[in-house]
Amino acid sequence: MLLHTYALLWQHAAVHVAHVSRVIVQAGEHLREQRLSDSTFLIILRGSGKLYLDRKEHRIDKASVCHAGKNTLLSISEVDQALEYMMLSYHADLKQAYSTDLGPTEASGDPFHLQFTVCPPATLPLYRKVDQMHRIWMSKDALAGFHIKTLFHQFLYELLLQLQEMGGEAAAPSLEDQAVRYLEQNYSESITIDDLAENLDCNVRQLQRIFKAQLSMSPMEYLIQVRLDRAKEFLQHTNIPLGQIADAVGYSDSYYFSRLFKKYIGLSPSRFRERARQLEACRQNPSWLTHSPIDAEFFHLYSEHVVDSNASNRNVQLDSIHLDPLQGQVCLTCVPNKIALLDIQYTDHLLSLGLKPAGSVSATSDVVRFPDYLEQRLRGVMNLGTKESPDIQAIAELAPDLIVCTQFQERYYEQLSVIAPTVMLDRNEDWRSTLLTLANLVGRQHKVTSIIQHYQHKIHKLRDALSTSMQGKSVALIRPRGYSIRLHTTVHRTAEILYRDLGIAAPTPAHETSRTSTFITLENMSKVNPDYLFVLKDDSNRVYAGELQQSVIWQSLRAVKTNQVYTVSTTKWIGYYGPIAMNQLVDEVAEALL
Repeated sequence: MLLHTYALLWQHAAVHVAHVSRVIVQAGEHLREQRLSDSTFLIILRGSGKLYLDRKEHRIDKASVCHAGKNTLLSISEVDQALEYMMLSYHADLKQAYSTDLGPTEASGDPFHLQFTVCPPATLPLYRKVDQMHRIWMSKDALAGFHIKTLFHQFLYELLLQLQEMGGEAAAPSLEDQAVRYLEQNYSESITIDDLAENLDCNVRQLQRIFKAQLSMSPMEYLIQVRLDRAKEFLQHTNIPLGQIADAVGYSDSYYFSRLFKKYIGLSPSRFRERARQLEACRQNPSWLTHSPIDAEFFHLYSEHVVDSNASNRNVQLDSIHLDPLQGQVCLTCVPNKIALLDIQYTDHLLSLGLKPAGSVSATSDVVRFPDYLEQRLRGVMNLGTKESPDIQAIAELAPDLIVCTQFQERYYEQLSVIAPTVMLDRNEDWRSTLLTLANLVGRQHKVTSIIQHYQHKIHKLRDALSTSMQGKSVALIRPRGYSIRLHTTVHRTAEILYRDLGIAAPTPAHETSRTSTFITLENMSKVNPDYLFVLKDDSNRVYAGELQQSVIWQSLRAVKTNQVYTVSTTKWIGYYGPIAMNQLVDEVAEALL
């Protein structure tokens, strides 16, 4: 769009400034992807990083001014030093634009949805205007709204003046952007792919190809996502009956809507509404989470709404935490600093939260205390025995603020609880739920979302790549144990990453739902016979694993013949079930299978 047209359209727009805020993203952190509720200017005050608008990369620094339209997906990453910026969010109405001053071509433009990043030659006048707007916004003065609107026009005039000096021209939205905007504005109507293509004056195949390339989904899949997102908002914030919600998001059949919601969200609409109310209770009173049982459904709902950039959570002080563990009840009066871990896997969780335990039990499947990927970060940690035989005297000498144990130490629970508040966790719980529990105990709730989102992004990216390369080929996960072989089934917590999260096919003998693993003989390996084979190996099975590789049956396996056997660490893959290990596990799977 030419600059003179851009300026002329602004001249005829009715503008309302919706919000003025100052945001700081610390070095090494990132701003998770969020959808803008209004058209927005971002004025970078200091620092640098990468800004993504609808997943398109823009390099930003102190000299940058950015603009994005309503419903744009915005995220920030690779922040080298503290990045500080102002956000000016606004509503604008172009209905007045159809005056005699504008021709039909100019009047059809929409400057409020343009995406651009520019570096004006003189940023100081712009900074002064936005800083003044922010101070007035915070003052809540009776005339603040009118004053801010005046300053906004002055800011805009200054920006357009500098763009004119630069000879700048803003880019029009792409076909993909126009399609996305159309779907998000008309989701409640009956829309077909043909309707969409006709409205955008393009052909269906072109539209599908663009969506697949840019968003990894079809236009109709994106429409479902938009509708269900709106439905979630209705369920969270209103008491509107389900039938009316279904109709409001484009589904005349409420039964079909409920089935679709359950398929994509994992919960029925009514169950989601119940969980949303629990979430709201948690927001109003953070200690609610520690009074209530944490299940996987609530965890996923909760983790989606924890705001990582919320500075008020950075230094949490807990007046009182009450936690109902597997054994008894625990009360903490302050955030624990000296933590004793009696299950080695929790060192991974704690380190991912930016904390180092004061003491920990050591690994039992390897000669070394800790595996290679954690050893450097756990130097100086006091040895507290093993999970099977914790050193009670060493724990007492450590004098911890908190002891974290599992069912393995149940017979020691009374002794431990005399030394310090003791939390007994379920060691087979999903690592994400455990991470949330520990984060809540140590006042690091704000870190959970970024950890989970980083992992989910990695999983989704790898799953898409494997769906093309694997094409139904099977993968097995085994652990030589004693003089037999343990085959991990589809319900094993690590194997679930392969089969559930990554969508890889499991060999028939691994389709067992009643137990997480099953012992098989070497002879039965021919029935498993996967295309790819991961073998868990540690000091306890090194000899037998070597003997297996020399056998005739082993040499006849399909994965062996095609050189698709990969030896992996037992402790990392099934012993250290935490965020760091799981991310490295996914990386190893990607390296092997891609």
